[in-house]
Amino acid sequence: MADAIAPRHPRLTVFINNHKFGESNECTTTFSFPPKSSSTQIDRTLECGHAGAVTKLSWSYLRSDQDADHYEFKRVFPLGEPNQETTSKEVVFTGNEIILFESDIQRICLRLASTAGSSSILAICVIPKAVDSGWITPDMLPWGRYVSLCCFGMGLSDMNSRYILRLSIAFFLCIAEIVVGQPKYQYESEGILVSVPTADEPKVAQFDLDTILAAAKYVEDGALSWARGRACVNCHTTGPYLVERTAWLQQFGQPSVEVYESFRKDVPNEIKPVKETVKDGHRFFPGTFSSVWRSLGLAEWDRHVTQSTTQWTDRSLRDMFERQSDSGAFVSHGEVEIPHITTDFELSLQALRAITAAPGWLESLMEPELIAKVEKLKNWLKTAPPRNDFDRVLKLQLYSLEPELVSQTEHQTAIALLTAKQHSGGGWSTRDMSAIEDWHFEMSEYVVKLIAGLPDAEQPESDAYMTALAIVLLRQAQVPVDDARIQGGLNWLKQEQRVSGRWWMHSLYRGNFHYTTYIATIEALKAFELCGELDQLRVEAP
Repeated sequence: MADAIAPRHPRLTVFINNHKFGESNECTTTFSFPPKSSSTQIDRTLECGHAGAVTKLSWSYLRSDQDADHYEFKRVFPLGEPNQETTSKEVVFTGNEIILFESDIQRICLRLASTAGSSSILAICVIPKAVDSGWITPDMLPWGRYVSLCCFGMGLSDMNSRYILRLSIAFFLCIAEIVVGQPKYQYESEGILVSVPTADEPKVAQFDLDTILAAAKYVEDGALSWARGRACVNCHTTGPYLVERTAWLQQFGQPSVEVYESFRKDVPNEIKPVKETVKDGHRFFPGTFSSVWRSLGLAEWDRHVTQSTTQWTDRSLRDMFERQSDSGAFVSHGEVEIPHITTDFELSLQALRAITAAPGWLESLMEPELIAKVEKLKNWLKTAPPRNDFDRVLKLQLYSLEPELVSQTEHQTAIALLTAKQHSGGGWSTRDMSAIEDWHFEMSEYVVKLIAGLPDAEQPESDAYMTALAIVLLRQAQVPVDDARIQGGLNWLKQEQRVSGRWWMHSLYRGNFHYTTYIATIEALKAFELCGELDQLRVEAP
């Protein structure tokens, strides 16, 4: 077997998270491949999901080179359903976690195998036998003598005392696993380590040029790390990066081509009809939110960097319209990720922003069918009743894109709402903008419990995202910078920046990596830019 090749990373884990049903709803399998001979082929498989949304995943080891292992992955989804599709891809694994496939319902990752599960295995399988056989005795453990004394004092038999000892060991091991298993880094790739944000990170002593540059570095590192390690379009890191960072060439220089390339490579080679899916009575097209955010990121890149619409942006926009619902809206289905995957109005507004950002795209349209789809989108945005106050204040962003779609009454109502909802300290709260159940037509129990369980759930405190967004919306409504509402918001943001450069915000859809902090930091920089606070950073355009 002279031609045998061994993987550089022999033990890996495939992780399927059914994130529509909560962060803990998942399947995992840890695997290893023996050295590969050219005459052998070994496959691994995993099935996971809920009724109507099951993935069958299969993969095989292909080869290794100096830097990485190569695998072929195939996903069949939704397994056994009329709209079942098969997707294949070659994956290059360098040791950093990557997202293999992602939809509104599931996220599938490949990562290095860890020992995080070993404590549970010990607690369930090994510890009982070890105690009952006398391999572990109370005297061997720091707390063991206290267990024995308590059992003796309660008059328990030796059998019962062994049982309690087993439980105590299992308990301590599981606690240790929980502590060790918490993520350490929000972003991690070669040369980039960004810690997970926390509420107790110190605030800056003074907001100034250096702290703005620190925020810009955080934004850059996060997006670059995600593009390198996970290489997928998302609405919490690379999406906001391409959508907003591209406008700041004069302040921060050229945006990352590497991040742009990760979006460009995601564009399909040809436009194909997408089959509508029905789930729990709701109709939607798979992959809608990722198609919208990919298109918006590419369009903003073209607007600010290439200054002309590329073939990839054109193709992405056309793919996006294949996922437009009959009503004219763009509908996402799956776990709600506040603030960027919420109401149909919010997602449809991003779609409109995409087509207006792409240089000359609307003006050059010739196909009657596509022109009709654009008009249907505009009409839906103009006439759709708002689900919540978040939709109502977003009318100001709609006004900045297409003024004729917003009535004078809606414009005034939105400004009045922002005025009424500003806190005494100058900030705003995202959670003030909607009742929990009104963020989407279908809210997962996990998200509802997370939001309802926050310490300030009864009276939500100001947060960085909504404070920054409120400033952005007021500026888009042509409210002057010296207005007291805007100045109050700017002062709140200046006082809340953390020493890492970011603006902390607790996640409103997952309580682990707090990617909402990244969204909030991007939005804060946009607020400062629209208020002239970044003018001191102007540099020569590339």
